[in-house]
Amino acid sequence: MDENNKIIGSVSPHPILTISKKEVSKFQGQVKIINKIGKTSISELKSIIETLRQTQ
Repeated sequence: MDENNKIIGSVSPHPILTISKKEVSKFQGQVKIINKIGKTSISELKSIIETLRQTQ
């Protein structure tokens, strides 16, 4: 977000956040993106989720 709280690179007509940069940073620290695009096996995805739960 820029100095006006606008989401940088957004094409939304109203790309303004109403939270602080500190709150955004805290959220980013709590999220881990795991690319599983193309995975279609439910059992495999469940296994991945369970493994992630156990590591937290």
